Amino acid sequence: MRFRLFGFPIHVHWTFLLLSALLAYGRNDTTALFMWIAVVFASVLIHELGHAAMGRSFGLSPSIQLYSMGGLTSWSGGRRLAPRQSLLVSLAGPAAGFVVGGAVYLLRDMFPLSESFYARVLYYDLLWVNFGWGILNLLPILPLDGGQALRSFLQIVRGVDDLKTVQKISVVVGGGLAVLALSRGMLWGAMVAGMITWSNVTALRGPRASQL
Repeated sequence: MRFRLFGFPIHVHWTFLLLSALLAYGRNDTTALFMWIAVVFASVLIHELGHAAMGRSFGLSPSIQLYSMGGLTSWSGGRRLAPRQSLLVSLAGPAAGFVVGGAVYLLRDMFPLSESFYARVLYYDLLWVNFGWGILNLLPILPLDGGQALRSFLQIVRGVDDLKTVQKISVVVGGGLAVLALSRGMLWGAMVAGMITWSNVTALRGPRASQL
């Protein structure tokens, strides 16, 4: 599915919808399942629109893709961003989600939580995806926004792009998160954290990794 929103080209791959449905494993109510998919779709799209809008303000030409691993905002044309601008672009996505989550919380009286099962499902799904996922996304792990923000911040402080330090931090934090998730029986979370950690380990090892 392809369309444009606010001038941004958007491509939604079928694997994004499939993964969203898999994340709702255990929901036996069809309506609640589709509500979850709609919340994930809208929330991730708003997150990526935050990145895209900030990037466009700096002269970039963003496009958005929703696929199996979540959302990705990429750029064509424009100029190379300064570290402070890159930092703002990285933080703009989570900030957009926090605004949505905050609005939902402040307008909670509009949700008849004590009367409607579906209102409760919608309310808590919106809070979890926009607040919960947003906080996780700010962990200092590449390629999450938190890892990208840390990379830009260190470049501002040190004056050089210290990618390897950020990758090492990503391995430590990601590995710890994988162990924590596994200890709590969160197999899906442990698998995702493990995959991200391994990608950073591979990047640190460089060309030698592809020869093993």
